[in-house]
Amino acid sequence: MSEKMQRIVLASRPDGAPNDENFRLETVDVPTPKDGEVLVKTHYFSLDP
Repeated sequence: MSEKMQRIVLASRPDGAPNDENFRLETVDVPTPKDGEVLVKTHYFSLDP
């Protein structure tokens, strides 16, 4: 069984202030890194304007 992760995806570009309909939550398999790549687990993320 593969591990799963959740990601928030931009579903549509906001016209003005963004709202919940501009995003969707997806559950997908955790990708396997290829040669020269690394997989990073993010615990906290901050996005400031």
